[in-house]
Amino acid sequence: MWVLKAPVAAIEGRIGSARNYGARSYDAMHGAGRLFSDYLQLVIRHLAAGHDARSMALIGTQLTELLALSLQQHPDASESHLTPV
Repeated sequence: MWVLKAPVAAIEGRIGSARNYGARSYDAMHGAGRLFSDYLQLVIRHLAAGHDARSMALIGTQLTELLALSLQQHPDASESHLTPV
């Protein structure tokens, strides 16, 4: 299990209200979830390479975009009225 912290404003700018997307299980074996998981693992392996701030910001933006895409593919999160609390 992974726990990911991301700025709410960055996520909500892409998917709308983030409260329906929290505290859920997401598929990291198929689709955009797999792409996000693979890219995140690749980035982690390459962090020691010492990328400059501009490169790191771009990588962060790409990860945020893939995260938003994978969240949107959850079959019922966007229609749910339940909160993760």
